[in-house]
Amino acid sequence: ALPQAAGEGFGWAEGPRGDIWTWLRLEGGQIAGAFLRDPGWLHLPLLAAAAAGSDLADWRVLRASFGLSHAGMDL
Repeated sequence: ALPQAAGEGFGWAEGPRGDIWTWLRLEGGQIAGAFLRDPGWLHLPLLAAAAAGSDLADWRVLRASFGLSHAGMDL
């Protein structure tokens, strides 16, 4: 059970691919807002630029070289 209070907090951790951010806001014991950021979101434009003009067969190698997490991209 969450406390019957209001407030917000920010968490930060260093991951192997970059910073991981978490923000949460409580109002009356309910989650009123949340934000999660995986470092893969910063690498996604780089992957798109690297994949431009390449063959579809190269996609798995490119994606693996950036180490993007499917779970992190679903956040």
